[in-house]
Amino acid sequence: MNGKIGVGIITCNRPDFLKKLVASLEQCCYIDEVVIINDGDKVSNLNIPFKHTLINNDTNINVGASKNKAMRHLLDKKCEYIFTLEDDIIIKDRNIFKDYINASIETGLQHFNFGFSQRENLDSSLNPVYRKIIDYGNDVKLVLTKNILGACTFYTREALMTIGLHHHSFNKGHGDHLELTYRAFKHGYGTPFWWFADIFNSWDKIENQSNFTTDSVVRSENFADKFQEARDIFKSLHGYDIFKIKDVGEEQVIKYLKKTKLNVKQTK
Repeated sequence: MNGKIGVGIITCNRPDFLKKLVASLEQCCYIDEVVIINDGDKVSNLNIPFKHTLINNDTNINVGASKNKAMRHLLDKKCEYIFTLEDDIIIKDRNIFKDYINASIETGLQHFNFGFSQRENLDSSLNPVYRKIIDYGNDVKLVLTKNILGACTFYTREALMTIGLHHHSFNKGHGDHLELTYRAFKHGYGTPFWWFADIFNSWDKIENQSNFTTDSVVRSENFADKFQEARDIFKSLHGYDIFKIKDVGEEQVIKYLKKTKLNVKQTK
């Protein structure tokens, strides 16, 4: 595995969450660059025991624009593998970032989203729900989900340099990660829409600190209205509503994955 690994953390007035996330990163000593984008009240010292860059936004610019700041910083630092983390998750497995990178190398895909930070891909007992498992061998399995979440994302440098970052129109609302993931698919870096790729067992390696709805910043204020706004923005960019994107079906997804990397050995 060659190339620098960069992690961007997005935080906004949740110091307890940030403290636990940062503590969980201490075990991942192979990370080359860490940048923290603070989109809340200004802070000067976070007492973080490892090398990092802290950037305080002058005003609140919301999560999409903050992620762009993190991504630009990591691109400027010549990182080949770029992760963005929202402050309400915890890393439980020290090798999680390497696992995503190995999956990218093995599958040919250059974009993944952690799919289990909210209830959309969980059942009533908070067990993972997914559409398909793809076994590539060499200890690499993908899990494909119906819904997409943005608390932890992975892109290669090549993908971001090709497709760009989150579109500025989404900065006042939500949906920026959906649109960027769609662009990743359109350029051949991600899986077909409605078959969103994550690594198998990610739910055992990343933990959600929040209670899945009531303390989510994104979901707490007029979520339905903001999501409709995001749908309108998506339509203005692509000419059709996001829900008009065709679900190509399992057979076509398998063909797509085999074309991306010709060693799909087993499906379930």
